[in-house]
Amino acid sequence: MRLQKGSTIIEVLIYLLIFVVLSGVIIYSYSISNSSFKEVVARRYLISVGTKTMERFTREIRKSESINSVSSTFGTNPGVLVLNQPSSKIVRFDVSGNSINLTENGVLSGNILSSKLTLSSLIFRKITTASGEGVKIELQTSINGGNGLITENFYQTFSLRGNY
Repeated sequence: MRLQKGSTIIEVLIYLLIFVVLSGVIIYSYSISNSSFKEVVARRYLISVGTKTMERFTREIRKSESINSVSSTFGTNPGVLVLNQPSSKIVRFDVSGNSINLTENGVLSGNILSSKLTLSSLIFRKITTASGEGVKIELQTSINGGNGLITENFYQTFSLRGNY
C-alpha cells in the first residue's frame, strides 16, 4: 500500500480558517492600538495648547495694573476681559467663533487658541479683595481623538501686578 503525500480539501479549509481567524485578531489588535495612539496624541496636543493658552493669559494679566470692568463681561460664556496695562496699553481677550482673540490697543494680535481645537467655553470671573483684584479663568476646549471627542477643562486664578 502506497501513501500519497499532500493535503485533502478539508485540511486546506481548516488551515485557511485558522489563518483567517488569526489575521482577524491581528487586524483588530492593530486597529485598537492605532486608535488608542491617536487618542493619546490628541489628548497630549489638547493639554499642551490649553496650557500655552493659559500661560498667555498669565503673562498679560500679571502685567496689568487694573481690570476694565465696564468693557469686560464676567460670569457668562463667552466672556470678555479688558485689561489696563502700563503706558496706557489696553489688552482685550474675546471670543469670535472658535477663536480666542487677543487685541492690543485696538489692533488684533491674533488667535491664541489653535484652530485644531474647538472652544466650548471661556468664562472670566473677577475677584476683588481688600489687597487687590484678580481674575479666575475657566476654559473648556475639545479635539477629535481616536475614539471620538476629547474634552479638557482648564482653571486658573491670577492676581494683577502689584496686588500680591
